[in-house]
Formats: sequence, structure tokens, C-alpha cells
Amino acid sequence: MANKLYDDSNWREEYKAYTSNEKHLELLENGPHSLSSSWILGALYNKWKKMKGYDKLDPKDNEGQLQSSMKEWEESVKKYENPDESDIIEQEKNLPPRPEEQIYDELNY
Repeated sequence: MANKLYDDSNWREEYKAYTSNEKHLELLENGPHSLSSSWILGALYNKWKKMKGYDKLDPKDNEGQLQSSMKEWEESVKKYENPDESDIIEQEKNLPPRPEEQIYDELNY
């Protein structure tokens, strides 16, 4: 992020005063050498921001702007559903239900 409201260019040096963990000190001095150590370094950076109060200056998360409920989704899908042609023919001819439909109905009661 280019327009930060705080200077974090020297955060590693500042954080060394707050930890005595040898692994953390080595990470702060030499940087990460693997993916998992970069995760740890990122966690240390976030902890430093929280200690300094800079975490409140970060942009807020986007919560729910693009989310919809299951009910809304189902209503939108109904526009695109087409009944099966075989079902329409059976309804028009008043045929008895197919055996698999009877089994399905019996299981669901």
C-alpha cells in the first residue's frame, strides 16, 4: 500500500526490543528463508502494528457487499429452470406416476 499513514520502514529494528525469542530475532535480522517463516514474520509485523496502534489505520474489510442469501439465489435460479418435457407430456396425458417417482415419494414421507 503506497499511501500509508505511518512509517513502517524500520519496524524490524523496533520489534527486536519487544522479543527475546531467538527464532524471532533471527527472522527479524535475516528475513524469512521459507514460506512458513514468512508467515511467522508476517504475524510479527501484524503484532507490531497492533502494539503501535497502526492496525486501526488499515482499510476496513469488505463484509457482505457481494453476498446474497440462499433464498435470493434460489429465486434467481428459478428464472432459468425449464421443466423437463417428459414431465409436461405425462401431466397432459394424466398418466400414473413412474415407479421411481413412487419409490421417491414413499421414502420422503
